[in-house]
Amino acid sequence: MSNKTNKSVCAKLSLFSISAAMVAVMAQSAHAVDVDGQAVFSGLILDSCTVNVLNPGLLGVATDQAKLSSEEIGGAPAAAAIVTNSNNSSVQVLPPLAFETAPVGSDVNTVFTTKYNLSGSTTADEPDGNNLTPLGLGASAMVVNAAAEKTEGTYNGGQYSFVTTVRCVTP
Repeated sequence: MSNKTNKSVCAKLSLFSISAAMVAVMAQSAHAVDVDGQAVFSGLILDSCTVNVLNPGLLGVATDQAKLSSEEIGGAPAAAAIVTNSNNSSVQVLPPLAFETAPVGSDVNTVFTTKYNLSGSTTADEPDGNNLTPLGLGASAMVVNAAAEKTEGTYNGGQYSFVTTVRCVTP
């Protein structure tokens, strides 16, 4: 290698060393910048309401045979358990529109009604089962009474049954 080439290489190395040293000094004197990231966590709890019918009701007959009801002699109310996970649900008991089983023509001049009461996390006494009752968080016991009543005439002998719907409404 010639002396001229050697001086040129040394000059380049010297310039590189000075540049590297300046970068190192500048890096040490500069302030570090914090960079943050955010981890977002989310979850969802759906409002829920469960209805468990514990036993069916039994229809008794009025002495004039114009009414079949769980409140007549020989009748018994249905029982249900309701459990909610929030204060956002409501309950109602819908009356039937017709008999499931009955002698022909029994639905004529018949009005179906329901009523219920609640105890436990929610306490209520609803004379009209169509009313929506707001439920509290937790478990409630429900007693359901139902009736079929003739506006004219009487019920004939035979087997009678109808279905009511216990409806829990959640948003």
